[in-house]
Amino acid sequence: MRCLPAILLAVTLSVGSIARADTQVRRQTDLAPFSLLDGDTVGDHRLAFGFGAGFPYVQAMAAYNAIDGLDLDLNVDSLYGIATVFSLGPKLRLVHDGGVAIAIELQGQVAWFRKAAVTDESTRQLIGTRNFDVQPQIILSYKGRYGAVFGSLIYQGTFDTEPISLSPLGGNPGPWTYGSNLGLHLGVELIPFGLVHGFAVLGLDFHTRNGDDPVMPMAEFGLTFPS
Repeated sequence: MRCLPAILLAVTLSVGSIARADTQVRRQTDLAPFSLLDGDTVGDHRLAFGFGAGFPYVQAMAAYNAIDGLDLDLNVDSLYGIATVFSLGPKLRLVHDGGVAIAIELQGQVAWFRKAAVTDESTRQLIGTRNFDVQPQIILSYKGRYGAVFGSLIYQGTFDTEPISLSPLGGNPGPWTYGSNLGLHLGVELIPFGLVHGFAVLGLDFHTRNGDDPVMPMAEFGLTFPS
Protein backbone atom coordinates (compact mmCIF):
# COMPACT_ATOMS: atom_id res chain seq x y z
CA MET A 1 0.00 0.00 0.00
CA ARG A 2 2.89 2.34 0.72
CA CYS A 3 3.91 1.94 -2.95
CA LEU A 4 0.50 3.07 -4.22
CA PRO A 5 1.26 6.86 -4.24
CA ALA A 6 4.43 6.26 -6.22
CA ILE A 7 2.55 4.07 -8.70
CA LEU A 8 -0.18 6.69 -9.11
CA LEU A 9 2.45 9.40 -9.64
CA ALA A 10 4.20 7.33 -12.30
CA VAL A 11 0.91 6.64 -14.10
CA THR A 12 -0.03 10.33 -14.00
CA LEU A 13 3.31 11.39 -15.48
CA SER A 14 3.06 8.76 -18.19
CA VAL A 15 -0.45 9.83 -19.14
CA GLY A 16 0.68 13.46 -19.26
CA SER A 17 3.61 12.61 -21.53
CA ILE A 18 1.37 10.62 -23.86
CA ALA A 19 -1.14 13.47 -23.98
CA ARG A 20 1.56 16.01 -24.79
CA ALA A 21 2.96 13.76 -27.52
CA ASP A 22 -0.52 13.23 -28.97
CA THR A 23 -1.15 16.97 -28.97
CA GLN A 24 2.14 17.56 -30.79
CA VAL A 25 1.27 14.92 -33.40
CA ARG A 26 -2.16 16.44 -33.95
CA ARG A 27 -0.63 19.89 -34.30
CA GLN A 28 1.78 18.59 -36.93
CA THR A 29 -0.93 16.76 -38.86
CA ASP A 30 -3.04 19.91 -38.79
CA LEU A 31 -0.39 21.60 -40.96
CA ALA A 32 0.05 21.32 -44.69
CA PRO A 33 2.43 18.41 -45.48
CA PHE A 34 5.00 20.61 -47.25
CA SER A 35 5.52 23.98 -48.87
CA LEU A 36 8.08 24.90 -51.49
CA LEU A 37 7.82 28.68 -51.21
CA ASP A 38 7.35 29.44 -47.50
CA GLY A 39 9.90 29.86 -44.70
CA ASP A 40 9.90 26.15 -43.84
CA THR A 41 11.88 23.42 -45.56
CA VAL A 42 10.29 20.77 -47.79
CA GLY A 43 11.27 18.27 -45.04
CA ASP A 44 12.37 14.67 -44.53
CA HIS A 45 15.08 14.59 -47.26
CA ARG A 46 12.29 15.27 -49.72
CA LEU A 47 12.70 16.50 -53.28
CA ALA A 48 10.01 18.92 -54.44
CA PHE A 49 9.29 20.66 -57.73
CA GLY A 50 7.33 23.63 -58.95
CA PHE A 51 6.30 25.29 -62.19
CA GLY A 52 4.81 28.72 -62.72
CA ALA A 53 4.07 31.34 -65.33
CA GLY A 54 3.18 35.00 -65.34
CA PHE A 55 4.99 38.32 -65.76
CA PRO A 56 7.85 38.67 -66.41
CA TYR A 57 8.94 35.03 -66.11
CA VAL A 58 7.97 31.44 -66.68
CA GLN A 59 9.68 29.45 -63.92
CA ALA A 60 10.79 25.94 -62.97
CA MET A 61 11.84 25.24 -59.36
CA ALA A 62 13.34 22.36 -57.41
CA ALA A 63 14.25 22.01 -53.72
CA TYR A 64 16.00 19.20 -51.86
CA ASN A 65 16.01 18.94 -48.07
CA ALA A 66 19.69 18.16 -47.43
CA ILE A 67 19.52 18.17 -43.61
CA ASP A 68 16.98 19.25 -41.03
CA GLY A 69 16.37 22.96 -41.49
CA LEU A 70 18.31 23.32 -44.73
CA ASP A 71 17.11 23.10 -48.35
CA LEU A 72 19.12 23.42 -51.54
CA ASP A 73 17.12 25.34 -54.15
CA LEU A 74 17.48 25.47 -57.93
CA ASN A 75 15.41 27.89 -60.00
CA VAL A 76 15.26 28.59 -63.73
CA ASP A 77 13.45 31.80 -64.69
CA SER A 78 12.92 32.60 -68.36
CA LEU A 79 11.66 35.81 -69.90
CA TYR A 80 9.92 33.62 -72.47
CA GLY A 81 13.19 32.81 -74.22
CA ILE A 82 14.52 36.37 -74.40
CA ALA A 83 16.56 35.99 -71.22
CA THR A 84 17.03 33.10 -68.78
CA VAL A 85 18.30 33.28 -65.20
CA PHE A 86 19.73 30.20 -63.43
CA SER A 87 19.73 30.40 -59.62
CA LEU A 88 21.26 28.02 -57.06
CA GLY A 89 21.67 28.33 -53.30
CA PRO A 90 20.73 27.22 -49.78
CA LYS A 91 17.65 28.15 -47.77
CA LEU A 92 18.21 28.01 -44.00
CA ARG A 93 15.24 27.87 -41.64
CA LEU A 94 15.84 30.09 -38.62
CA VAL A 95 12.49 29.85 -36.80
CA HIS A 96 9.90 27.09 -36.75
CA ASP A 97 7.21 27.55 -34.11
CA GLY A 98 3.92 25.84 -34.91
CA GLY A 99 2.87 27.23 -38.26
CA VAL A 100 5.21 30.23 -38.15
CA ALA A 101 8.52 29.96 -40.00
CA ILE A 102 11.33 32.36 -40.88
CA ALA A 103 14.13 31.52 -43.31
CA ILE A 104 17.01 33.20 -45.06
CA GLU A 105 18.11 32.24 -48.56
CA LEU A 106 21.23 33.10 -50.53
CA GLN A 107 21.33 32.43 -54.26
CA GLY A 108 24.01 32.90 -56.85
CA GLN A 109 22.62 33.67 -60.30
CA VAL A 110 23.89 33.49 -63.86
CA ALA A 111 21.86 35.12 -66.64
CA TRP A 112 21.85 34.32 -70.34
CA PHE A 113 20.55 36.93 -72.78
CA ARG A 114 19.59 36.07 -76.34
CA LYS A 115 21.00 39.36 -77.62
CA ALA A 116 24.09 41.28 -76.57
CA ALA A 117 23.63 44.38 -74.44
CA VAL A 118 24.78 46.68 -77.21
CA THR A 119 21.81 45.61 -79.37
CA ASP A 120 19.21 44.93 -76.62
CA GLU A 121 19.77 46.88 -73.42
CA SER A 122 15.99 47.28 -72.92
CA THR A 123 15.60 43.66 -71.71
CA ARG A 124 18.16 44.21 -68.96
CA GLN A 125 16.58 47.52 -68.03
CA LEU A 126 13.16 45.87 -67.71
CA ILE A 127 14.09 42.98 -65.41
CA GLY A 128 17.06 44.62 -63.65
CA THR A 129 19.13 41.44 -63.85
CA ARG A 130 22.62 41.39 -65.35
CA ASN A 131 25.16 38.69 -66.23
CA PHE A 132 25.91 37.64 -62.64
CA ASP A 133 23.85 38.31 -59.53
CA VAL A 134 23.90 37.61 -55.79
CA GLN A 135 20.46 37.46 -54.20
CA PRO A 136 19.86 37.13 -50.44
CA GLN A 137 16.33 37.19 -49.11
CA ILE A 138 14.39 36.71 -45.90
CA ILE A 139 11.09 34.79 -45.92
CA LEU A 140 8.34 34.99 -43.29
CA SER A 141 5.40 32.61 -43.48
CA TYR A 142 2.47 31.04 -41.68
CA LYS A 143 1.36 27.53 -42.59
CA GLY A 144 -2.01 26.01 -41.72
CA ARG A 145 -3.95 22.91 -42.65
CA TYR A 146 -4.83 24.12 -46.15
CA GLY A 147 -1.61 25.82 -47.18
CA ALA A 148 0.67 28.73 -46.40
CA VAL A 149 0.86 32.51 -46.78
CA PHE A 150 4.28 34.07 -47.09
CA GLY A 151 6.18 37.25 -47.77
CA SER A 152 9.77 37.79 -48.84
CA LEU A 153 12.12 40.77 -48.81
CA ILE A 154 14.76 40.39 -51.51
CA TYR A 155 18.03 42.17 -52.27
CA GLN A 156 19.75 41.58 -55.59
CA GLY A 157 23.29 42.71 -56.30
CA THR A 158 23.96 42.70 -60.05
CA PHE A 159 27.28 42.50 -61.89
CA ASP A 160 27.09 43.73 -65.49
CA THR A 161 29.99 42.41 -67.59
CA GLU A 162 28.63 44.05 -70.76
CA PRO A 163 28.16 47.63 -69.58
CA ILE A 164 27.39 50.28 -72.15
CA SER A 165 27.34 54.04 -71.90
CA LEU A 166 23.83 55.52 -71.71
CA SER A 167 24.84 58.77 -73.42
CA PRO A 168 27.36 59.79 -76.12
CA LEU A 169 29.34 61.73 -73.50
CA GLY A 170 29.14 59.02 -70.86
CA GLY A 171 32.63 57.72 -71.50
CA ASN A 172 33.87 54.17 -71.06
CA PRO A 173 31.96 52.45 -68.22
CA GLY A 174 34.78 49.97 -67.59
CA PRO A 175 34.84 46.14 -67.77
CA TRP A 176 31.95 45.71 -65.30
CA THR A 177 29.51 47.72 -63.21
CA TYR A 178 27.52 46.97 -60.04
CA GLY A 179 23.85 47.70 -59.36
CA SER A 180 21.22 46.97 -56.72
CA ASN A 181 17.59 45.87 -56.82
CA LEU A 182 15.09 45.42 -53.99
CA GLY A 183 11.99 43.22 -54.15
CA LEU A 184 8.92 42.72 -51.99
CA HIS A 185 6.82 39.64 -52.82
CA LEU A 186 3.66 38.31 -51.18
CA GLY A 187 2.05 34.97 -51.94
CA VAL A 188 -0.17 32.08 -50.98
CA GLU A 189 0.31 28.35 -51.51
CA LEU A 190 -2.87 26.26 -51.24
CA ILE A 191 -3.68 22.55 -51.38
CA PRO A 192 -6.51 21.99 -53.86
CA PHE A 193 -5.36 18.56 -55.11
CA GLY A 194 -3.85 16.60 -52.22
CA LEU A 195 -0.06 16.88 -52.30
CA VAL A 196 -0.18 19.06 -55.42
CA HIS A 197 -0.30 22.71 -54.33
CA GLY A 198 -1.38 25.76 -56.25
CA PHE A 199 0.38 29.08 -55.64
CA ALA A 200 0.06 32.74 -56.51
CA VAL A 201 2.71 35.41 -55.96
CA LEU A 202 2.45 39.17 -56.48
CA GLY A 203 5.21 41.68 -55.94
CA LEU A 204 7.17 44.76 -56.87
CA ASP A 205 10.86 44.94 -57.79
CA PHE A 206 12.63 48.29 -57.37
CA HIS A 207 15.69 49.00 -59.56
CA THR A 208 18.31 51.56 -58.55
CA ARG A 209 20.67 51.26 -61.54
CA ASN A 210 20.66 54.38 -63.71
CA GLY A 211 18.65 53.75 -66.88
CA ASP A 212 16.70 50.72 -65.58
CA ASP A 213 12.93 50.78 -65.23
CA PRO A 214 12.53 52.06 -61.65
CA VAL A 215 9.72 49.65 -60.73
CA MET A 216 8.77 46.29 -62.22
CA PRO A 217 5.55 44.57 -61.07
CA MET A 218 5.55 40.79 -61.03
CA ALA A 219 2.83 38.14 -60.89
CA GLU A 220 3.17 34.38 -61.04
CA PHE A 221 0.78 31.44 -60.75
CA GLY A 222 1.61 27.75 -60.74
CA LEU A 223 1.81 24.35 -59.05
CA THR A 224 4.22 22.68 -56.61
CA PHE A 225 4.45 18.99 -55.71
CA PRO A 226 6.82 16.55 -53.93
CA SER A 227 8.62 13.70 -55.66
